[in-house]
Amino acid sequence: MPSLVDAADSVELKICLIDGQVGPAVAALGIDLRKARPQQVFYLDTPDLTLHQAGLIVRARQFHDRKDDSVIKLRPVTPDRLSADLRHLTGFKVEIDVTPGGFVCSASLKRRPQEGAIAQAVGGTRRWSRVFTTEQRRFFDEYAPDGLTLDDLGVLGLVLALRDRQRIPGLPHPLVVDLWSYPGGRRLLEISRRVPSAKAFAAMAEWRTFITKHHLPTDGNDVTKTATTLQLFAHGLTELSPR
Repeated sequence: MPSLVDAADSVELKICLIDGQVGPAVAALGIDLRKARPQQVFYLDTPDLTLHQAGLIVRARQFHDRKDDSVIKLRPVTPDRLSADLRHLTGFKVEIDVTPGGFVCSASLKRRPQEGAIAQAVGGTRRWSRVFTTEQRRFFDEYAPDGLTLDDLGVLGLVLALRDRQRIPGLPHPLVVDLWSYPGGRRLLEISRRVPSAKAFAAMAEWRTFITKHHLPTDGNDVTKTATTLQLFAHGLTELSPR
């Protein structure tokens, strides 16, 4: 891990709680999301999650009060195998996600699509490939399974989500809180903190103390927003896909 941290741009410390774990954590930490920023989240994949199995994630988000965004993410990744051209692209980031269940290094390229482009793609009046930039499409094509294009993918979602920065008593810095709501009443809560790679190991020690102090569940905790969303929506992909 030390070599990965040295090569990464940042480290994100996170813990995900799901369903019955959410309420107790919200109460224990005093989380209040009444002023949180709403967003709508969509993933793209095939019915059998071909992209996910290949380590590729394609996501689009719509926001109420700021510009939408789209991202192509690859994980796991070995930073020194990425081209210099990629590393120097605006919006390209190498990051390590650290959870109670382990860690993974990812590379992502984020862009702001044209206003209304995501809504048009969801509605079937715009091709998904036209939501993503030329650089994003090249990144996708380089790592996607042979013959698979962005326009071959279906929509998984939507997820209704709330995000806010919260001050937790006893911590000198705010944490990012994401609450994702799924059909059928299922919920996922992610609590995270992003730090520069140079401060990663000190922050990890502080993070472990935070989790222990507030009795957040860690046994078998390998839940992530991406995997949870893909698994919940994959079975209905055909019905959700735009024509």
